Amino acid sequence: MYRRFIFFIFVILFLSLGVLSAGDQQSAVLQEVRNYINSRTGAGHAEAVEHCGFGMQALMQLHLNELDPQMQSLAKTLLEEPIRQKSLISPSGHFTIHYDTSGYNAVPPEDLSGNGIPDFIDSAAVIFDYVWNVEINYLGFAAPPDMQGQPITTYPIYFTNFSLYGQTSFDLNKDIPSLPGDNYTSYIEINNGFTG
Repeated sequence: MYRRFIFFIFVILFLSLGVLSAGDQQSAVLQEVRNYINSRTGAGHAEAVEHCGFGMQALMQLHLNELDPQMQSLAKTLLEEPIRQKSLISPSGHFTIHYDTSGYNAVPPEDLSGNGIPDFIDSAAVIFDYVWNVEINYLGFAAPPDMQGQPITTYPIYFTNFSLYGQTSFDLNKDIPSLPGDNYTSYIEINNGFTG
């Protein structure tokens, strides 16, 4: 009897420790968002984040107003579409690839082909076109929409120096009114070199 009672108390204690209250869950989510912002901006201590930033980018938008003013300011900067020094239209015309050749977001400079475009960008353009062909033409997925709800003319890709492999970003404030449900324009950011 005594053993059952101890076991019962142990189970209750174990379960109660494993369950977070709604307030604790909210606090944990906000801490994850802060870690993501720190990892992207170098502001304070940054803990490791996942390889894909999509989930954290979405959480950051959903909880933006719950962050302190300094974190809100950093988050708003991260939610702006990047600006890069150069751009290239992919061979199929489906992508506009934005990249830097100098500074913090610079891609590897090697240009063995001698065409004035880093080989890293040449390869990325070909790979993105291949992926478009498989996803849109072969598998039958819809092309990403533009602000009018039509298939986008060229989809934007940005190369960024960050610890993620990449992320797709969208703006919750820019719903596409001509499409039913929740639909937003988007762009992709990809690691600028995959070093390390």
